[in-house]
Amino acid sequence: MNKRYLLLALILVFSVFICMLSSCDKLDIFLPGDSGVTPPPDDVPPSTDDPETPPVENNTIKFTIRDKSTDDRITYFVIEKGTAPISDETIMSAIENARNRGYGFVSWYTDKNKSTEDYIFNPETPLFEDTTIYGDRGNLAGENLIWSYDIDKGILTISGSGDMYDFKYNEDAPWIKYAALVNSIVFEGEITSIGDHAFYNFTALTSVKLPDSIVKIGKNSFYDSSIKHINFPASLLSIGVQAFRFCDGLTELEFNQGLEEIGDGAFNGCYNIENVILTDKIAALGTSAFQDCTNLQTAYYMGTEEQYNNMVFLLDNFWVKQLANTYYISEEKPAEPGPYWHLGENGEIINWYYTIGYFSSNNTSNAKVPFAFDYVDPEIGITQEHIDYMNNLWYHGYQFASWYNKATNKKYTMRVGTKLTSDLRLRGDRGRRCGDNLTWSRSGSVLTISGTGAMWDFEKSSDAPWYGYSYSEVVISAGVNYIGSNSFCNNPSLKFIDIPTNVLGIHQNAFLGNVNFRYIYYLGDKTQVGSVVGLMSLVDIGEAKVYTYTEQLGAKDIAYWTNIEGTDLSGRVAWRFEDGTLYVGGNESLINYQSFASTPWAPFASEVDSVVIISGANRIGANSFSGMVNLTSATIPASVLKISATAFVDTYLYNNIEGYTDGALYITNHLIRVEPTLVGDEFRIKEGTLSIAENAFEGCTTVKAIIFNKEIVGVYRGALAGLCSLEKIFFTGTSISAWDSIWGTNNNLESQELDDVVIYCFSKYEPRENGNWWYYGTGLVLEIWPQKEEN
Repeated sequence: MNKRYLLLALILVFSVFICMLSSCDKLDIFLPGDSGVTPPPDDVPPSTDDPETPPVENNTIKFTIRDKSTDDRITYFVIEKGTAPISDETIMSAIENARNRGYGFVSWYTDKNKSTEDYIFNPETPLFEDTTIYGDRGNLAGENLIWSYDIDKGILTISGSGDMYDFKYNEDAPWIKYAALVNSIVFEGEITSIGDHAFYNFTALTSVKLPDSIVKIGKNSFYDSSIKHINFPASLLSIGVQAFRFCDGLTELEFNQGLEEIGDGAFNGCYNIENVILTDKIAALGTSAFQDCTNLQTAYYMGTEEQYNNMVFLLDNFWVKQLANTYYISEEKPAEPGPYWHLGENGEIINWYYTIGYFSSNNTSNAKVPFAFDYVDPEIGITQEHIDYMNNLWYHGYQFASWYNKATNKKYTMRVGTKLTSDLRLRGDRGRRCGDNLTWSRSGSVLTISGTGAMWDFEKSSDAPWYGYSYSEVVISAGVNYIGSNSFCNNPSLKFIDIPTNVLGIHQNAFLGNVNFRYIYYLGDKTQVGSVVGLMSLVDIGEAKVYTYTEQLGAKDIAYWTNIEGTDLSGRVAWRFEDGTLYVGGNESLINYQSFASTPWAPFASEVDSVVIISGANRIGANSFSGMVNLTSATIPASVLKISATAFVDTYLYNNIEGYTDGALYITNHLIRVEPTLVGDEFRIKEGTLSIAENAFEGCTTVKAIIFNKEIVGVYRGALAGLCSLEKIFFTGTSISAWDSIWGTNNNLESQELDDVVIYCFSKYEPRENGNWWYYGTGLVLEIWPQKEEN
């Protein structure tokens, strides 16, 4: 059986049973139109499609009530044909109480185009055919409210008594077509509520005077309207959800004393509101009620501080709880200065004291919130105590050089005797201060700390006044004796810092978060380093270590640095020796040594079995480790592009040919040397190789072809010298431009003569243009693509 007819049969059986119990000779069914329907969002009207209805039997008819303007079906009844409609006035009650989307109807028609006379229900008149009546809203605005609009003056008038309808959607308000034209609303009579969505997005409305009878303002009632002023009568108890959201024309809110409820987001986005009065009857301030009221300065509370703190601030009411200067009511002037106010004889706001709010100048969200308050008696004005208070303010570990009025953005000078007539908000300007007697400056990539005494301890790295600037070098002047917490943090450009001997203390958090930080150079010697409090305890700052100055070769008990002069690459060298491993760094280009004996680590060379080049170096100079007979391993970072021919000569690594890979010595991903007796006419450089050392192919006279990796970015001069039979280079890159990036002059790599060598670039598929191309054939055998014939 069809499910539809089964359902109808069940309904009819049940209905007959009910009628038998009530001795009823008719069948009536009441189906409310909204039953079980989840409403769409407030600003989207529902579909007007009717839900499916059961078929009507031959001996019955259907009586339907619809909305004329929307054609929405409100309800319907199925009754016996030819009888009086219904004797218990069910239909009459349905007509009288018909509602759609929150509003009601003033008259009824049997034609939705109003071409017939008004329909008047007569319960004694039998009906013989389906009947539909259409409700007309007329000028109803509520059960006992009517409205009219003066198109010439732009005035909307609402008259009568009682509640306005709560319109379910913004387009349901009967005056919606005038939303962009109404500039004034007049209320006449004892109107008790403003309905939901009533004046949603009224873009021409500037001022509203609510009647003294208003009890409730409904949700979304003035949402995104252009009003600049509205009163809140003494009778008002509730302001609904988002009632005034995005009304950015409002500048102040004078709530009545009896107000009990402010709904969620009621004034969200009203960013021009500066002052608000909150009643002590409010038990909870709705979620985000004043969110994004960015200019809110003062909240006047009609209760005590204790009552205020007992109010429930739901979720984000940051704008009232923290941002505003909150005043508590006091009928008499308190002896101790503070945030107190009272109402004057004419209901005006009178401050017992005015507030000076102090704001920081950093770029974080904390700068929106005053971090300190002071209070000024309007009759006495500013005293010396106020000036002393301001001059001794600290914030996150620093003080301010000057103050600016936040309202005018002009520099503010506080003077004894100045009387305030309103709250004052001051923004601190740090100037160039970084200590009581220290200043900072920046020129290019160099940051300089000047003056005498100690730097401040900043609470966070972002509190350092130079935070966010890029600098690669820090100069600490001779008068500075302490480097504070979070001074030089989170700067990827900073690689080293010099600590002069005048510095006597360093906070352990001074250099945190510098990912490329490598060297902390102490300019004093070993006898002085112990006197610097905190210096040797600087840990957990990446790869950075503390290096102490020495002129003694062979020093190894701590990390040292020195200057090497007289070679073609003079400069700073840093090293440390730990458990058989020598760590070497300093200048980015590690210097050339005239001989291994002149290196700082030559005296203890026999103890070294491993060498690590500190990341950041781009060159390893001549004779750096030659003669380290026990050197069995080395680590070279990817930053190194050039390696001298003699850097590892006569080490165990260099001389142990059995440890070579495919006839070559590789250290990490760097090709150091190719042994001529172990290679034939073709040599394949290992995949992943980054650089080729000077004279790496010396004596390789049999090699005619090299497979050259595209990953190689560093080739020292003379790297291919000795390849006197070289005819072809098979480059794994796919273009000559990629090859030129290795051998070109723009990358500061030194080229050599390759005039007689043919460069082949790799092409997996047959190339479209002529040139020198190669590929891997069957079994990874190197093949050359033939040249195309010219047409």
